[in-house]
Amino acid sequence: MKGYSLNKSPVDSRSGDLVGVDVKHNARPGSFATAALERLKRQLLREKGKLVSDGATLARLRRAADDAASIAWTTIVPLLVLPELFDEKAAMACVQSQRQGDIRRRSRGLVTQSA
Repeated sequence: MKGYSLNKSPVDSRSGDLVGVDVKHNARPGSFATAALERLKRQLLREKGKLVSDGATLARLRRAADDAASIAWTTIVPLLVLPELFDEKAAMACVQSQRQGDIRRRSRGLVTQSA
């Protein structure tokens, strides 16, 4: 393919942004879509992550983002599907994290009462 080097990635390793890529000539099939999906996933995760204060919930959000991206990739229009799918999975992750926190708090109370 004209202008494409197998040794040089079209994605900046720090920011995840595409660098100097002319999609018509330089990108191998799928590489542009893969990079765009990954960048969108990181952006969505960053936005939701700003609203989270604990590490456990953030870890659940990361898994939700990975799951959503994996599922979105199997569709015809992954960039359109990912935001909505991630919202659903992120909401479930936050509820699950809240439940887990409630269980931990109640468990501490039970342990303290029995001691």
